[in-house]
Formats: sequence, structure tokens, C-alpha cells
Amino acid sequence: FPSHDSFQLHWPSGTVYVWNSYGQISWNGHAWEGVGALGKISDFRESSNGRANGITLELSGIPSANIIDALANDSQGQPGYVYITSMNRQGAFEFDPYQIFDGVIDVCPLSESGGTATIQVQLEKELILTVEWYAEYFLSLYDTPFYT
Repeated sequence: FPSHDSFQLHWPSGTVYVWNSYGQISWNGHAWEGVGALGKISDFRESSNGRANGITLELSGIPSANIIDALANDSQGQPGYVYITSMNRQGAFEFDPYQIFDGVIDVCPLSESGGTATIQVQLEKELILTVEWYAEYFLSLYDTPFYT
């Protein structure tokens, strides 16, 4: 049976629960909306040296009129989770969804073409965002560069 990915993203306006198949499923007390072939996930891995890597979730076919919702939500730093499962022909889980990635939302670039939009949600492991945040913070404390 094919595997299915599910995504839980915390937006300031509320948590979004979607999965990459059709229809609505109920799991863990939430209704997960199917996005079918409109949703994609990039490859993701943890490197052998422990370096944290991010992933990109993509949702296409969004009516352009609805992109204002995405632009109005500053979701950077909010948590996001990716789960995997498999379902049988009757639509029941072969096993409970298993969390395979957690991170924080970094950036969400949008593109628009022909009346529809595509949004990419870039999730990063917290370590990446934290290091970048500290670097920006410490550099902002000084008006002059460290090296002259």
C-alpha cells in the first residue's frame, strides 16, 4: 500500500492539518484535509555528521484571491511536523502516523501564475534557525564590523 505524508503547521491564525491524498481523515483528534497531487514534499535527510537539514513543503493551485491569508500570517519560527503512514483499501491506517520530521517554519515564498498561486513552506531544524538568529542578534549589537 502506498505511503502518505501528513503535515501539521502552526500558523498564527490556527493550526493547519493536511495530508497528500484525497478527502478528509480523522487522526489524533483533528480533521486532516486532503490536498491530493497539489501537495509536494522535498527530500530530507539528517547528514551523518549530525548537521540538521530542512525540507520544503509545497502547495500549488491556490486561488490567487486566497494568498492574502498566507501573506497576512507571519509564521516564521512556528513549529511544523511531518508524519508518514500507510492506508489499506478500506481507508484505515495500516499503522498510526509516525513523526519523521519536526522543525520550525523559516520562510514561505509565494509565486503566482495564471490566477493560481504556489506557496513553499520551508521547515528548518531548530538548530539552524537558532544559530542564524544568534548570529544576527550578536551582529546587531555592534555598529562596526568585528574585523577592520
